Amino acid sequence: MYLSEWREGEGASGDLGASIGSLGIALEQIASEHARAPILIGHSLGGTLAAILAAIEPHRVDKLVLVEAPLRFGEQTGALRSITAYPDSWLSDGSAQSIPGSVLDVASVAAAPEEFSLGRWSDAWASLGDVEALAIHARVIRWSLDEFAPPAALIRNVVDLLYRQDQFARNELRLFGRVAGAASLAEIPVAAIVDHTSRVAPPASTLEPLRNPTVFSYEPEIGVGLQHVGPLVGRRAHREIWPRVIEWMRGAHRQS
Repeated sequence: MYLSEWREGEGASGDLGASIGSLGIALEQIASEHARAPILIGHSLGGTLAAILAAIEPHRVDKLVLVEAPLRFGEQTGALRSITAYPDSWLSDGSAQSIPGSVLDVASVAAAPEEFSLGRWSDAWASLGDVEALAIHARVIRWSLDEFAPPAALIRNVVDLLYRQDQFARNELRLFGRVAGAASLAEIPVAAIVDHTSRVAPPASTLEPLRNPTVFSYEPEIGVGLQHVGPLVGRRAHREIWPRVIEWMRGAHRQS
């Protein structure tokens, strides 16, 4: 298992292409070391980036696992669509190399307060009688308070090319001189973990561009702090979903 680390300080060059390119280099190194195409797993925006890379070079990905990963934007964006109405200057004045994590926090809370503000308090209240649930909740909240400043160029690209123009789902996104479209994901076995009640990553966004994905449904549970990360940290998710996902990953692999 390899983890791709989101890093600060990548400067103005840290746009969508640079992020995908960095992930591609890691994929190539892993494939070379193990002499086979790896399985690619991504959550939320990380899943979106994983899907874009897989669409560009489907032959280099054995399988793709998307966890609450939005793929179709525009009207299917969900609660976060309101962020696209803000002027670009709200996120960055054009000269900044990174965007403070607190700015993105404010934007997220304004767009979906029931998830990013009220939800965490209701989850804390529901977890009071469950020591283990409360402990997981506290760790998630502690993690969410870490300040992370992503590259401004990446966020501008995501808001404009994906959220506003929906280029990936429309098969119009171009990176490295090639088309990066969701249609290419049909060449790869894809599994999607989806919360059918989510307004942050609604099913229309996470599933609609996929052709015959294996779908694992996540049901909201207590002790996760934020339901959007529930599929990663939830006890029921670990007990009921991930053993099935791992079994799916261990199934027949693609022939190179």
